[in-house]
Amino acid sequence: MGEIDASDDDAAPAGAAVRRRLSRGWIITIATTAVLGFCVGVIAATGGFRSVAGTGPAAYRLGDEISSAEATLVVERVAVMDELWGYGSSPDDTKGERVLAVLVDVTNLDDEPRLASSSGSLADIRLQHRPDDRPTVSIYADDDFSVVTLQPDVPARVLLTWVVEEDEIVDGDPVRLVIPDAEKNDSTIFSGETLWNPLDPAGVVSVRPEDLGPGSEDGRL
Repeated sequence: MGEIDASDDDAAPAGAAVRRRLSRGWIITIATTAVLGFCVGVIAATGGFRSVAGTGPAAYRLGDEISSAEATLVVERVAVMDELWGYGSSPDDTKGERVLAVLVDVTNLDDEPRLASSSGSLADIRLQHRPDDRPTVSIYADDDFSVVTLQPDVPARVLLTWVVEEDEIVDGDPVRLVIPDAEKNDSTIFSGETLWNPLDPAGVVSVRPEDLGPGSEDGRL
């Protein structure tokens, strides 16, 4: 009597089991994909996903009140002119330079005086296209622009000025002002000293500057 070869009989059930497991795996995968697709659709439809490109500082316009950690401010007027006397920005007309002036009403909400040059304060307001250039800050209609101190709860009208190229501010194109923010903290090194640590910008103000031509000799907008 010849030997019985059981390899074919054993292979059939084993192969069938493998096929069944593979089939179940594909069914589970397809079902999981369908459920995930449905969930993504629901979340996207209800605004659950926010793209990184869509996030950022809030947008403001001329006259809007902007609140930062310890101050409120309103950009009242933005203008460009050939000269503006008494505010520390001296354009060179032989190079086609002009003055960009931004009039701001600001109130320091902190319980201590605050320098305009402190982190997150007025001197940290930036032109979006020139992020490295600090403005000259002065009290409006005041010849002393060297130091500006914002007193607690006292509204102040302040003028920020930049020297710009003649073709840098194009008529009709908006200027975007990045408004800073900062958080007050106690110094861990010097007892009794406070520090202002930068935060994300409080907002961006888009304004179309007025062109005041040569500007006025009395230093007023």
